[in-house]
Amino acid sequence: YDDNLLYNLAIEFLRKYSMNNGRLVRFGNLSNGPYTKEVRVYLWPGVIPYHNLVQQACNFWTKYTNIKFQVIDNPDAKAPPGEPPLIGIHSRFNSDPGYAADTEIGYSDPGIEINSGVIRLYKGWVTFNDNTKWIAIAHEIGHVLVTYANGGIDNLGHTNEGDIMDYRGPTKNILHTYQQLAMKIKYNKNPGDNL
Repeated sequence: YDDNLLYNLAIEFLRKYSMNNGRLVRFGNLSNGPYTKEVRVYLWPGVIPYHNLVQQACNFWTKYTNIKFQVIDNPDAKAPPGEPPLIGIHSRFNSDPGYAADTEIGYSDPGIEINSGVIRLYKGWVTFNDNTKWIAIAHEIGHVLVTYANGGIDNLGHTNEGDIMDYRGPTKNILHTYQQLAMKIKYNKNPGDNL
């Protein structure tokens, strides 16, 4: 165990996956994002029956990053009340684009401050067992919290680290120790800060 090595690995991870032109990309800011407030996750009607799996995915992130979540059923499919940042999860169970889920990121400061994430679950996601379903949701939440959408090894925000964000698919519920530290560093800085 080496604190300096752990810190250097965390900074390297952030530079590789959470930076845009040398500036930190993050969800919310020090006033409205994690750790200041809970991340609100709104479930649209088709996803409400899977509330417990979404909660399990959020619990994963809380366990490893101490980011808190509030999962909210949105049965009327109305625009979520309140100000961003927030995450919405939608069902597209009749669509099969060739992958199980995807995430679209919204920015309040282009390429720097993420203010929303829209997660879509497709037909392929429904075929997964419950364990793979919640891991897939956690992976998609990670696209909002962890990896810059136009970065990573494939410009889709995927890592090559053998973790939950790995490009090989959402099959592992792992967040390495240096990644946990990276998240603490990231969410104690404002969007656009340098490392």
